[in-house]
Parts: sequence; structure tokens; C-alpha cells
Amino acid sequence: MTEITVWRKRPVEVSAVQWTGGNIGDVFELTGCEYFDSVDAVDLLAEPDITAHVFDKLHSTWVGVKDGQWIIRGVKGEFYPCDDDVFAETYEAADADAPPPVGRGALEQLAAVAAKWEAEAVELAQQAKLHKGVAAAEMLAAAIAWRQAARALLAAIGAKP
Repeated sequence: MTEITVWRKRPVEVSAVQWTGGNIGDVFELTGCEYFDSVDAVDLLAEPDITAHVFDKLHSTWVGVKDGQWIIRGVKGEFYPCDDDVFAETYEAADADAPPPVGRGALEQLAAVAAKWEAEAVELAQQAKLHKGVAAAEMLAAAIAWRQAARALLAAIGAKP
């Protein structure tokens, strides 16, 4: 028996437009006119929720599209519909200047680094109490720098100190 394993979706960018039931021009801009077609009123009787079809080149089939669904151009150039709530949970607007998204595991690792830096700051501050003069001042300055670095890192990843 094959063991079930857990997989994470790779961060990829896709192009998409939300079908409103009337924005054919916007959809054509994404798909081209040969890969999209709105449904005739007569065909609405069979499936009243399906108001358009998009051609999925990858699977060589036409797929029904409902008003409010997003039409996505995938990584292989295929087109497919996606419900609005699923789209909202799966995708976010891509900023051309932003770096690719960082996975949850990487954020947890960065938070752990910040926690170590915070602990280093506390340790240095405690050691500074045992010293006098320039040595104590340098240790306190280092402790403050460690704490500021830890807080800046946490802020950069959207975590709270």
C-alpha cells in the first residue's frame, strides 16, 4: 500500500480575471476569443448557474464558469475557473517589485532567530551589570542593538515581539 504524504503548493504567479457575467472583453484579454465563450440563453435551461465556458487546453475540454468565479491562466497556459472564496484563500496580488512569498516554515525559523537575538540581548544586559565603565556601556549598547535587530526582524515578518 502506498503511504499518503503531505505536499505544499509551490509559490507561482498566475494571471486571472473575475467573470461577472458581462465582462467578456476583460476575459478575452486573458484567454483570447478562441478559449472563452458565454452561454446562450437557451443553454442556461440545462445548467442555470453556468453562464460561460472556458477551454482547458491542458485537459482538452470546455469547463463551465459561474458568475463570480475567477478564470485563471495556469503555469502551462491552461485556463480554469476557481470559486471566489477558494481564490481569496489561495492567491494574493503579486507586486512586480516584491520578492517571492516566504513559506510558513521560513517565517517560523526567522522568528526563532529573533527569539535568540532577544535572549542574547537579555544575557548581555545581565553581564553588563557585573562590569563597570566602558565595558558595561559597550555591553549595554550591544544588548540594545541585539534587541533592536530582533524587533526589526519580527516586524519585517509580521510577527509581534
